[in-house]
Amino acid sequence: MGADKDFSHCLAKSLSQHSRALGRQLIGESFFPAIGRVGFALQNLAVQIGIPYKDDSKGIELPITHNELASYVGCNRVTVTRALSDLASEGLIEKRKKSILINNYDLLSNWLNKLSCV
Repeated sequence: MGADKDFSHCLAKSLSQHSRALGRQLIGESFFPAIGRVGFALQNLAVQIGIPYKDDSKGIELPITHNELASYVGCNRVTVTRALSDLASEGLIEKRKKSILINNYDLLSNWLNKLSCV
């Protein structure tokens, strides 16, 4: 009985996280400029496919190319690359070959919260 209860809790938590990520993605695609949409996409992807970066609990690596991210966000690659450059200049991410490193997930979340309040 205990194993079923633990499984149910894990399943509910996973579904909840994915539902919130989907909701944020839909809001981001509808109401924000490209940099905001890319930021929200990175935040959602960190939950879905993110890999903790080395021993740093704040850094998350996303194994995704600019083209793949552009397809995910619904923008062209050039727009995504510009938005990523802007996020990198803010110190929120680092662009890597075939991946993106979110330097600090909490800082990215705070930045996006400020953007959504504007």
